[in-house]
Amino acid sequence: MVQRVLDTSGTVCPMPAFKTRKELKSMQAGDVLVVKGDFLPALENIERVAAQDGGRVTNRSVSGDRFEVVIEKS
Repeated sequence: MVQRVLDTSGTVCPMPAFKTRKELKSMQAGDVLVVKGDFLPALENIERVAAQDGGRVTNRSVSGDRFEVVIEKS
């Protein structure tokens, strides 16, 4: 299992979702991607991309204007 961190801070939709999709496509089953960012509207799109591209959200947290989503590649 490999854990990667993707920081999308400073970007707005659709870039956080595009970057998440790109990372997920390069990952193997069992790998974990931690996506962090500061554009809260992107959170829903990131979770949708994860589901479409074979990922499963295992944790999600929001603190102020920051978010973190943990995605396991299936």
